[in-house]
Amino acid sequence: QFEQSPVSMQILSPDGWTLRVNRAWEKLFGLTLADVAGYNMLEDRQLIEKGIMPYVQKGFAGDATTIPPVLYDAAQTFAAGRECWTQSFIYPVKDETGCIREVVLIHQDVTALKRAEQLARQQTEALTRTLSFLAIEPELDKFLGQALKTITEQLNAPSSTLWFYNPATNVITLHMGCYDSRIFPGTVKTGTRDNAVIAYDVHDCTLWNELVRTQQPIAKTLDEFTCNSQLSDHYPWLTAQKIQSILMVPLLVDQQIIGVLSVHNTERTYFLPEETELAQALAQQASLAVQLTHLAEQAQQSAVIEERNRLAREIHDTLAQGLTGIIVQLQAAEDVHTADPEDRQAHIDRARTLARESLMEARRSVRALRPQALEAADLYGALSTLIQQKTASTGIEMDCQILGTPDLLPEEVENHLLRIAGEAITNTLRHAQATRIRLELAYENGRVRLSVQDNGLGFDPDLPVLGGFGLIGMQERAQIIGAQLTITSRTEGGTIVTVVVALDEAPPI
Repeated sequence: QFEQSPVSMQILSPDGWTLRVNRAWEKLFGLTLADVAGYNMLEDRQLIEKGIMPYVQKGFAGDATTIPPVLYDAAQTFAAGRECWTQSFIYPVKDETGCIREVVLIHQDVTALKRAEQLARQQTEALTRTLSFLAIEPELDKFLGQALKTITEQLNAPSSTLWFYNPATNVITLHMGCYDSRIFPGTVKTGTRDNAVIAYDVHDCTLWNELVRTQQPIAKTLDEFTCNSQLSDHYPWLTAQKIQSILMVPLLVDQQIIGVLSVHNTERTYFLPEETELAQALAQQASLAVQLTHLAEQAQQSAVIEERNRLAREIHDTLAQGLTGIIVQLQAAEDVHTADPEDRQAHIDRARTLARESLMEARRSVRALRPQALEAADLYGALSTLIQQKTASTGIEMDCQILGTPDLLPEEVENHLLRIAGEAITNTLRHAQATRIRLELAYENGRVRLSVQDNGLGFDPDLPVLGGFGLIGMQERAQIIGAQLTITSRTEGGTIVTVVVALDEAPPI
């Protein structure tokens, strides 16, 4: 039973030497019992450097112990070893006198889970970078180039291309591409011409009709792609890169396709679901960038600037904060002290929930609608939900109180107060290393006062803050509703953000 067990098992002597291993152990680490003949677990430098040795010593002292997940590289110690993520359980076996006879070490391979966590975190960070770039970059093509580079790097693809559709001519044209980490314009070398503009009439094109009908990503092998005679000019360029499969993601605006993001793969396989989801997210960002540019072309410059500032604030206060929360949850899942697989899965599930909520809020923000939280509850209820969501599973103590008799506030005032509170809480989570957050909403003498206080590290408000768009956004929101914003902070003394609105000066309901 020991040899045939599907669970990796290792039996050690009380002083740390390996006595027996089963086949599952050999498969997990790529080693045999002979390979570890001179190995003593209690002297393993990797376990010492990774902070795992205290758990091991506790098990050898007589207590059953769970060791947190660790990336262990057996190849550093044994030539035949391999790298893998494992979570281990130590069970000391005692004789009738209570002395330790041997120590049983059981390993659980969590490599797939940890790689999924790392991939999710990398993709979230990639989306955060492109969102930040969208908020500050006024030139459309620079942002689109950044999006193409991001998707090419994240999917480890040799190249990607971006196409735009002109409904007046029924033609789709290559706008730009990314190859070898460089952006090139919408021309390529064909079999007969250099720098040829690649454009296709999509009339009767089966691939295009499938995209229009489903409005969902589709993946095709190169043979399936080029069976459409309309796309034959593109074939030599793809074959030169040894492309075997292509992922096409539609760019949508108001349920209409304005273009296609195309990602290429050198393997004759389809794309993973998480890769397709990332491509969709970046395609949505590209669509948003196109919308913003069209707005800039159609509106007066002052109106454009105000609208872009609004969108930048909404992006920062919805997606950027939501993605920060996702990163916090993924970091908690990867934390060396998060030993329980169910606990890690709970963090990952929470990250998924935050991602869905952030996407819903982004859609509402672009349309300038009332935040979802304020549609489901009053201002105090929305604030309570906000702080609970942002501090969930962080270990931070929270306190949310309401004082006085609530007055009916204009929707615009409630919206900006909620966003200011969200930014204050996000700054605390990101920078302050606080253990407690107190939120207070007070109605007093014809005015409403909102304060967010933490006991974190604090900062000097007079010094410039790098990347401090959040503080600027809070100030702009306070000005819009005629409120007074005060930030009181001192190094290692915590921070208090207070915003006061005189109700008779607030925008009309």
